[in-house]
Amino acid sequence: MKSGLFIILLFIASVGLAQENGEVAKVLVIKGDAFIKGKEAPLTLGSPVNEGDVLITKGSTLLKVRFLDNTLVSLGPNSMFKVSVYKIKNGKRKTVYNFLRGKIRAHVKEKRKEGETIVFSNAEVALGVRGTEILANSYLVKGAPSTDVMLTKGVVEVNTSKLGTAVKSYSLTPGKALNTNLIRENGIGSIKSISSKSLELIASSDEFLPALQNSDGSFVDLDSSISKSHGVTSKEDPKKEQPAPKVKEVAKKIANTSVKGVIAGGFRYILKNEPWDIRDAVMNSDKNRADNKCFYYYYKTIPGSGEYERFRRERDCDEFENDL
Repeated sequence: MKSGLFIILLFIASVGLAQENGEVAKVLVIKGDAFIKGKEAPLTLGSPVNEGDVLITKGSTLLKVRFLDNTLVSLGPNSMFKVSVYKIKNGKRKTVYNFLRGKIRAHVKEKRKEGETIVFSNAEVALGVRGTEILANSYLVKGAPSTDVMLTKGVVEVNTSKLGTAVKSYSLTPGKALNTNLIRENGIGSIKSISSKSLELIASSDEFLPALQNSDGSFVDLDSSISKSHGVTSKEDPKKEQPAPKVKEVAKKIANTSVKGVIAGGFRYILKNEPWDIRDAVMNSDKNRADNKCFYYYYKTIPGSGEYERFRRERDCDEFENDL
């Protein structure tokens, strides 16, 4: 038997065993306090999650869980999320997740195959997922529910039949953002389109989606909210930070100051020459790895600006082969 086939069979066996034990996911990252409804013990790194569990996070908490099909779900502060259905039978999935409160960011890495069902829903909308990254909020505005949904990649079919609109289903694509109360007031045509720069900012980070509706019922400018949450000032702001260096300047800085030689197979950083966030990442690399918080940095031009900007993308530590 070839080793590749053996690994696949071993994975299938481990999935079957986990399902027999009721386990469908594990806690991948936990910062703050979170627990499963009805259970006293708080969630910790590696805690199992079972079908039917309701995950609850407290204030200032970030919780990330990884499911058997490699789907990643992140919950923000004061969130509630239920794994209503999670079954894999004959290699096909049937999963139903309910985002009941708070902020969620979910990445369904394995695309839906024929005969599979992958649904994210709450009391207002149901999202039929093919394989994508979803950002959603569920909250109250003046005592009434309000739901936001946006994608960074892929396509979802949004069932809007509970919102009283003539159109009962809508194919949401990246860069489109909906709010259920705005749809109730103005129909499907009220779905917002964010700028390519805003989409790049939120897609290249692990940030949650800013709420589209304020507590007083008014609606926000989503582009401005995304820029603000990522520390980006508008062009009209006289206090705007200096633009990122041109690509030649970036390459020159990396060559001259960022990395000096190789020691024991890894780079040696000259920390005083590095930006604060890279200094922090290097100095706390052991703790970050222990918390399964690994990331890399890259420069990219934002459409329309012509300038190079630096972005950080977080990844699971087991996706990196080497430590730098």
